[in-house]
Amino acid sequence: MSEPPYLLRPPISILSYHHTDALPPRGALHRGLVVPPQQFERQLRTLRSLGWRGVSVRHLEPYPRR
Repeated sequence: MSEPPYLLRPPISILSYHHTDALPPRGALHRGLVVPPQQFERQLRTLRSLGWRGVSVRHLEPYPRR
């Protein structure tokens, strides 16, 4: 019996950013969920330099839904 096609694809990691904006003041609710734009750009450049690449939701369709 052969494996389903989605099992033959490499695994993917999904990163989720809640909000990119200037950091709210210290003690603000959900401050830890905000990434300043410059830091976000730096993180994306680092990920790209490590071989990561972005894909659209459309490209995720072959993977199983749980």
